Amino acid sequence: MPSGFVVFKLGGERYGISLDAVREIGRVPPVTPIPGTDRFVVGVCSLRGNIVALLDLHALFDLEGGDEVLSGHRMLILSHDDMLAGLLVDAVEGVVPLGEEGLDPPLAGLPEGLRPYLVGHLRSDDSVIAIIDPAILISLRTRLEEAVA
Repeated sequence: MPSGFVVFKLGGERYGISLDAVREIGRVPPVTPIPGTDRFVVGVCSLRGNIVALLDLHALFDLEGGDEVLSGHRMLILSHDDMLAGLLVDAVEGVVPLGEEGLDPPLAGLPEGLRPYLVGHLRSDDSVIAIIDPAILISLRTRLEEAVA
């Protein structure tokens, strides 16, 4: 179980992902679009000599606010099972610890496009944080490979 979660804003809501999966947080570097890919693939960027795919969670989850990469957006670099990818988010709020009570199941009222990628939720500062499964990278890679085949 992770010790904490990186909390970020996306479409006006708060989300979190395991601190163990986040390799880096930063500004969005110049991005090269990749024609013919799913709309959640913004493109690729260079990060210290590595080519990293940048994925837009707005498009993936059918949320508003991801039509273009804005200077205010941030990028979370995730690493999971030897995979590396960048997630485009609106803002990063910080880190919250996992409390003694652990995670609660995902909330029922969330958008359908989001549900397969959640592992639960936690409450912090009188608000709810939906927790995204770091294995999202594996499922997105599979989805992209199927689209190309």
